[in-house]
Amino acid sequence: MRATLPLLRQYGFPAVRRKRLETLQVNLGYRCNQSCVHCHVNAGPTRTEMMPDAVIEEVIRFLPQVATLDITGGAPELHPRFRSLVSRARRLGKHVIDRCNLTILQEPGQADLAAFLAAERVEIIASLPCYTPELVDRQRGAGVYERSIAALRELNRFGYGGELLLRELLNNRALKYAPVGFLDDDPAKSGKLIHGLKVYAGNGDLTEVCRQHNVNEVLISSTVKELVVGSGIKVKDRGAHRLKGVPEEWRLYRVLQD
Repeated sequence: MRATLPLLRQYGFPAVRRKRLETLQVNLGYRCNQSCVHCHVNAGPTRTEMMPDAVIEEVIRFLPQVATLDITGGAPELHPRFRSLVSRARRLGKHVIDRCNLTILQEPGQADLAAFLAAERVEIIASLPCYTPELVDRQRGAGVYERSIAALRELNRFGYGGELLLRELLNNRALKYAPVGFLDDDPAKSGKLIHGLKVYAGNGDLTEVCRQHNVNEVLISSTVKELVVGSGIKVKDRGAHRLKGVPEEWRLYRVLQD
């Protein structure tokens, strides 16, 4: 192997200085409900290595020094201390990331996992190795593609679809949007924050909500469009958009004011 330091000195490469530590990533273990051929830790259902309780307590003690706890595996949700670790980190005011394989949401004992992650406002990072069912199932196992899509739809029902849309609006300057908040008819979500933006009650007078918060445009999905048929609310097609992390295109509509 060639030494790189002399080359860096030759070309005047700037000195590398460590910045403040912001994220702590922890691997809770190698147990997983999938056996992916490309897994770099060879995780699977037969693996037994899991982070001991004593180390988890060390993680909790270290959290005040960072802003984000990034949890991975295996399938980290299978660790018996996963939920308590998430809840304790959130009580400390830490941002929590769950690197989720999606199909874990359909495993026995995990029926309420999506609701738990949403309630704790956990950021989910998930991906598929390809966009075709054939290649996904070849790498991750039979039926994984369909189960993953079903898991994404379940997460959308708990508000994760809105979060993905928000990220796209914030990061895609070509869309020229400046989001100010969310509208939701679930009273339990009213007042909560998603990436710093407030969720407003959407079951009242939409015009009044827009007036109070200086909103000049409301975007809804095709699903919501079907729900308001016959209500007198008029919409305008804003086209189909592909959101990072979602395999299907989302068609958005603008609510027209009278």
